[in-house]
Amino acid sequence: MFNNAHLSSEIQKTAHYLIGAGQAARDLHIALEGTEDGIRLQASRDCTVQYCVIDDAALAVIQQQPHRDAIQLIPEDNSLGWRSQFAGARLINAGVHHCRIDGGLGMLQGVFAGDGLLEQVLITNNVIDTHSMHQISLSGLLSGWISNNRESSGQLVPVLLRPARFCGGGNIWVLNFANGATYAPVGEIIDPQDGFDHVDDQRQQPQSGINLVDFDLVGFQSAVRLLPVYSSAQEYCRALAHLILQFGKVLNSNHQGSIMDFAALRRQIILKVINDEGRYVNHPADRGKATNFGITAATASRHGKRPENISLEEAIEIYESDFWSVIQGDQLLSFSAQLAHELFDIAVHMGPGRAGDLLQRALNVMNSNGTHYSDVKLDGVIGGETLGALRGFLAKRGGEGIDVLLKALVSMRGAAFVNISEHNPSQEAFTYGWVANRVHYQVPEDWSRVSQPPISVEHSIKPAVPVQTEPFSKPWIKSKLIHLGVSWAVTGIVSLIALFGYDADTETVAAISASMQALGGVAVVIIRKYFTKTVLN
Repeated sequence: MFNNAHLSSEIQKTAHYLIGAGQAARDLHIALEGTEDGIRLQASRDCTVQYCVIDDAALAVIQQQPHRDAIQLIPEDNSLGWRSQFAGARLINAGVHHCRIDGGLGMLQGVFAGDGLLEQVLITNNVIDTHSMHQISLSGLLSGWISNNRESSGQLVPVLLRPARFCGGGNIWVLNFANGATYAPVGEIIDPQDGFDHVDDQRQQPQSGINLVDFDLVGFQSAVRLLPVYSSAQEYCRALAHLILQFGKVLNSNHQGSIMDFAALRRQIILKVINDEGRYVNHPADRGKATNFGITAATASRHGKRPENISLEEAIEIYESDFWSVIQGDQLLSFSAQLAHELFDIAVHMGPGRAGDLLQRALNVMNSNGTHYSDVKLDGVIGGETLGALRGFLAKRGGEGIDVLLKALVSMRGAAFVNISEHNPSQEAFTYGWVANRVHYQVPEDWSRVSQPPISVEHSIKPAVPVQTEPFSKPWIKSKLIHLGVSWAVTGIVSLIALFGYDADTETVAAISASMQALGGVAVVIIRKYFTKTVLN
């Protein structure tokens, strides 16, 4: 047992006493006067608190503050690194017995565990008086025994059991496990002599945030060990959030309040691409013809629209259905917002199949000839096989792997732009812009912070710029020649009308009219089909 003089500066701010593995606190009387916790059991196993009294003697204004715990349980596993409770560390064989907690009129929480996994935790014969909703509140309780905990009035203390929470305040909850852990039935945890009316067992019920099922705890904790060292808990939890979603199935899509609000991230990424594309443009050399918000005429027509009539919200819906969903955008977000943005931008600009193809090719050449994970079929489809390979790649390479993979994708994309323009010189009108705007993967770092979303680009979308063709450029010459041919055809029609006005004979009128129209038609055909194709291009 340590007193506060022996604690680290961080612990001194938050707890009077820290109990480690193999230690016990007994017969302590603690008067809380500030924002600190009372006793913290921070260990991997074998620690107890017995016959301790904890009174909240803080000022009234402090007493009303939440998140102050009389007794807090924090699982710790040094093999999982720093802040291991956020990565599913376990606390095994811990106990809180015969303690008295008096929270006065304030919000002091009784026995509380917010993160990690608890196994064989025993909480018995305590008297807990507090106005907090968390008199006994445990997240991640796998097994244990809770018996005869009462208020001073003799009434049983409410017990709240919640799912295991990962990533701290990131609010990612695991409702069940594919391996490595199991929630014991409530009948095996609560003393049947107490009954169950005072127990709210939510361990397999969705919470506010991201809820996962079939969670691969063993695989996740193996991957956690590959994460680099982070300078802050916030950065570490964001990295954990991207990692954890690779090892479980998302039960719901209500990510509000979580560290990763998928709906907000998805919208910001789509708006970023729309901003790069701009508004209505009809460039004569653009193979997509007229576009608005980057939506081509062909794509718009599939939705019964014309490009010039598409609204911003309609464009977002089209991008979600025709591109984002096709490349499994939400699944890619669980790996990295940067990776999701890059592959989505490729899908919009080059087609979803090309995005899948580039990802598959990159993964296949970075698996050490199949020793890290198997090659995937080069079919351009981002499905279970490709996502599995991506998971294997990151399990081997860790957080650095995302950066390397993005470098590979943008390199191949840049090479593809050069190849397009070499084989079709008309596309040189776009090559510089493609490379300048697309061959990069710098995206706002704040995309993974829901609390501080990036500045919206909805009201700053670049306006359309009228296409101006330079004098004597290829498109300019082509346009003038076509106009000349059309003018000859028109001249024939005008001549016809004029000759009728002068009462010319029918044979003369017919001959002149036919000659002029034929000459104009031949000129247009030659200019369009031969001259501009073989000479100007």
